[in-house]
Amino acid sequence: MSKLIITDIDENGNVTTDFSGFLGDACLEEEHRLRRELAECGMFLTPRGPGERKQGGKAGGSTNGRVQNGSS
Repeated sequence: MSKLIITDIDENGNVTTDFSGFLGDACLEEEHRLRRELAECGMFLTPRGPGERKQGGKAGGSTNGRVQNGSS
């Protein structure tokens, strides 16, 4: 199974990210990596509640947040 990260940012800055094809905690590691890379560009994600993860440690999961520009 290939790995895929889909991120949607709406007009209000709300972010939904879906991680597909990751096993176990690999999706959490990728989420942390994505957050670090966005922070290096001056964008910070503020979590808006617990992410949802598919049952049984199967591939995939999602997270919700809000983008904040580091310069404001």
